[in-house]
Amino acid sequence: PSLPLVIEGFDISNTGEADIVVSMVRFSNGVADNNAYRKLIIRDVSGQNDFDSMKEPVYRRYKRL
Repeated sequence: PSLPLVIEGFDISNTGEADIVVSMVRFSNGVADNNAYRKLIIRDVSGQNDFDSMKEPVYRRYKRL
């Protein structure tokens, strides 16, 4: 019945098994919210595992909500 007011999207980037980074973008009321852009460095995942690499930043982002 109503459209979402906030949409957040995550994307993983890495160079092989090292330097895994996740970027988060946010749209508020259909407009990009550049101040809410985040770049998160993965700390707890070893090797190239996209599922675990995505789980960590999503958990860190939403655990306080």
